[in-house]
Amino acid sequence: MEHGLLAKSPRIEVVDALRGFAVMAIMLLHNIEHFNFYDFPTASSAFMQAMDKGIWETLFFLFSGKAYAIFSLLFGFSFFIQYNNQAKKGKDFRLRFLWRLFLLFIIGCF
Repeated sequence: MEHGLLAKSPRIEVVDALRGFAVMAIMLLHNIEHFNFYDFPTASSAFMQAMDKGIWETLFFLFSGKAYAIFSLLFGFSFFIQYNNQAKKGKDFRLRFLWRLFLLFIIGCF
């Protein structure tokens, strides 16, 4: 008896997990940036003000550039996997690739 699940190609779960963490970090940073949480109450001391600024800059340093870089890298990796799978089947992926880039352009403009 053969199961239908065995016929599917396996997903790379590490890539999905990394993509999820990258998207989560991007969304958290966008929440701070776009909900305009830049107006803070006045600090009670110079130490608290320095700590607040340090935490703020550390979070942006740790998550901002790295989240975008990881997401972009995995986005390109996904396109490579799609291209490679179509090449193994003998199909041309260029038109599908252009269509997806066009859709991404429309979504980006929106």
